[in-house]
Amino acid sequence: LLNVVVGEGGGIAAVASGDVAPAHDAVIQAWKQAHGRTSPEPADLVVVGVGEPRSRTLIQSHKALLAADAWARPGAPIVFLAKSDGGPGHADMLPWFEVRDPARHLAALRRDFHPYGLTAYSIRRMANDHPVLVVSDLSRDLLRPMGLLPFPTAEKAIQHALDNYTVGSCVVIPAG
Repeated sequence: LLNVVVGEGGGIAAVASGDVAPAHDAVIQAWKQAHGRTSPEPADLVVVGVGEPRSRTLIQSHKALLAADAWARPGAPIVFLAKSDGGPGHADMLPWFEVRDPARHLAALRRDFHPYGLTAYSIRRMANDHPVLVVSDLSRDLLRPMGLLPFPTAEKAIQHALDNYTVGSCVVIPAG
């Protein structure tokens, strides 16, 4: 395994290599040192942005949802600012959204693992666990089958969250 930790400015902050488990553990520790933020109390609303170049495709942008999940209380809305002007990232991910039931999706993924299937499952799980309000260049027709709720602007997505959910606390993650 060869893994890198990307620093705040986009450069490489650390590298770990070797046997999978020890190298993975080492890169986790390096990430914590480079980015070591502690999570606050879970928030009622999380607004997460995706910085360049990760914002170009949904496959890359979706990783910010994982960061948002760590900061959101169960069921809390997430406003996901994911431009994705390069599209979904790869057409092989899209067929995974045809099976709407998460349990069937996971069973299919276990039978025939594919990284794009795992990415699709990650997106689907987030959309099942939280209302995910997306501001993106991706079409509504592409986002809705994923369980994502498209909005034209961040302001409209945030206003929707404030109007439709109980929001007592909010966390903003500029570059998830």
